[in-house]
Amino acid sequence: MQNIFYLFLIIIVIELPACNNSEELIKSLPSGVHTVKVIEHFNALNYTYIQVSENKTIHWIAVPQLRVENGDVLFYSHYMEMKNIKVENLNRTFESLFFVQDISRIPHTFMTQILPYSEINLFQKESILVDHPKGSKTIEDIYSNKEILAGKVVKVKGKVIKFKAHIMGRNWIYIKDGTGADDTSNLVIISGQEAKPGDIITVKGVVSVNKDFGIGYSYQVVIEKGQIIKRL
Repeated sequence: MQNIFYLFLIIIVIELPACNNSEELIKSLPSGVHTVKVIEHFNALNYTYIQVSENKTIHWIAVPQLRVENGDVLFYSHYMEMKNIKVENLNRTFESLFFVQDISRIPHTFMTQILPYSEINLFQKESILVDHPKGSKTIEDIYSNKEILAGKVVKVKGKVIKFKAHIMGRNWIYIKDGTGADDTSNLVIISGQEAKPGDIITVKGVVSVNKDFGIGYSYQVVIEKGQIIKRL
């Protein structure tokens, strides 16, 4: 079923530019959705830096590494602009650089029309069973007592379901432990260490609540200064 879904998406990506209604669809996108055309691009470390045109203006965006070609049309809505930012590994300073989180080849509203978000999420669900070490908290515990735990050091164990490296100078580790429901079933660990999906890790860190880091990175609860103290 999942393979069929991804094949369906590939077909959409190929067919969308040729669709007779694609221009009408783009014009109908709500405010806040940016439609840009690639002028030039290059990769450096974990990012792709892309010069784009939008409504006769030209600017630079940075996205997690992405294969693009000059002339491609891309879409995004969540970003954070940084002024006069120097990228050390490029030895280059950008007067303005947009760090984009949700870059896509498909308009976001079009994706919602194809398949509701709740159905897309079904493919990401899995049964996870993790034993909880003595003195640790479950993810459900942390969400339920977030105000009490705010600013305190906790220990939590879970399975890594996603890992994003070097976003805003941080590593983002997403874990589940089989507790919680819907948007309280996973927890984000911000760490200087790395992990890969499938790892079972025990982490110690500081609980922070209602954190908004910009470009779509906003969380009810997050563990900062995360240290992986055990890994399976």
